[in-house]
Amino acid sequence: AKERAAEVGISPAVMSFDLHPDTLVAGRPVLLLNDLRDRKDILRRCFGIEDVILAHFDETMMHMPWGVFVEDYLVRELGMEQGLPCSYVDDVLVDSDGFLWIATSGGGLCRYDGYELITFNSVSDPVLSSNFVRNILEDRFHRLWIASEGGLDILDLGTLKETDLGLAFPADAPLCSFITEDATGAIWAKFADTLYRIALDETGAPREVLTYANPYLDEVNHVFEDVDRDGSVWTRLDGGLYKIALGAGKNLEATRVLPSLELNPDTYVSDFLASNSSVWMATEDGLYLIHKRTGEWKQFVHNPADEHSLTQNFVSSLCLSPEGLLLASTLHGLNIYNPVADHFDRVGSNIFNCVKTSGDRLLLATENRGLLIADHIPGHFVHQAETANICLQGYIKALRLIGRCFSLLGNLT
Repeated sequence: AKERAAEVGISPAVMSFDLHPDTLVAGRPVLLLNDLRDRKDILRRCFGIEDVILAHFDETMMHMPWGVFVEDYLVRELGMEQGLPCSYVDDVLVDSDGFLWIATSGGGLCRYDGYELITFNSVSDPVLSSNFVRNILEDRFHRLWIASEGGLDILDLGTLKETDLGLAFPADAPLCSFITEDATGAIWAKFADTLYRIALDETGAPREVLTYANPYLDEVNHVFEDVDRDGSVWTRLDGGLYKIALGAGKNLEATRVLPSLELNPDTYVSDFLASNSSVWMATEDGLYLIHKRTGEWKQFVHNPADEHSLTQNFVSSLCLSPEGLLLASTLHGLNIYNPVADHFDRVGSNIFNCVKTSGDRLLLATENRGLLIADHIPGHFVHQAETANICLQGYIKALRLIGRCFSLLGNLT
C-alpha cells in the first residue's frame, strides 16, 4: 500500500476489519490472530503505515444473505423520506455540470446537487407543463428538454429559466411521450401519431422541423433511438422494425429493417441500445439481441427454472456499465449480461423503470422507492454457481458510500 500510494502521490492507508468480510459469505465469524492494537503496530513497524480505517460488521451483517447485503448496503435511496416529492421515477439524467435530474410521475422534475433537492412542477417558477414527466435529455447547448403529459418544456441549465424556441405542437394532443437526440444533434419528439425531427443551427435555434405521421405511432408508449448513429431512428411500426430517416425529398421516410423479425403488432418496445455491431432491443416480451451484419437475432426470456434467465419478460431499460457489460432493468429486478456464458446474473427484485450509469455509479429509477444509487455494483459483483462473493473492492466502496456500515477511527494512536 505504501509503495502504491507513493506512485500516485497520496498518503498510504490500510483498511482493517474487526470481523473478516469473508464471513458475510461463509456466515460464520473468523478467529482473529491478533487484536486491533497488534495489527496497527505491525502495519506501522513493518510497512510504515500510519493511517488505519477500521470497519466493523455486526452480527446482523455477519449472517446477512449476500443479496440483501448488496441491496441494503451498496445502495443509497433517494426517495420521499429524503425529500423527493414522488416515489415513482420514470427517468434520470446527470447533466454536464454534474447535477442529478429526476423525472417523476406525479411530482414534477427534481434537481439534486448531493445535498438538497429543487423541484420544478406545475406551480413552480418556471412552470412545467405537467407534473407527470416522461423523460429528459440535455442538448449540446446546455439546455434540458422535458417531455411530459402536458407537452415539451425546455429549461436553460445555466439560468434555470424556461427557453422558448418558437416550436409549435398540436394543442389537442399535448402529451409528449418520448424525446431523444440523434448523432447529428437533432431532437426527435413524439406527439400523438406524429414524430418530429428538430434540427438545430450553430446557435441552438431550430433550423428545420420535419414530421412523420403514422397511425401505429399513436400508442402512448413508443420509443425510438438513433441505433445507426447517422441521424435516423429505429422504432416499431405494426409488427416490424423500421428505420425513419431523411429521404431524398427533404422528408422523413420509413424503411423496414430486419424483415425476419416479426413482433406482435401491439408489442411494447421500451428501449434500443447499440453495442458494437449488434443492437439490443428491450420489449415487454423479453430482450432481443440483433446482429446487424448477418440479420440474425436471439430472444432472451424469463424461465422460472433457470436462475440465469431474465428476472422478468418486461424489460424496461438498457445501458452499458463502464466495463461494457449490458445492464437490463425489468419490473422485477436488474439483469447483468455475461457475454461468455451467454446468460444473466440477477440483482435485486425492485420494479425498475430505468437504469443508467454516471461514472462508476449506477442509477436505478423505481416505481415505489424513488431513485436508487448504487456504487458500481456490476464491476465488483460476482455470482458463481454455488456461492456468491463480493470482492474487497466492493466492500471498500460500499463502506465509503454508506456511513452506517463502518466506524471511521482515522489515525489510530
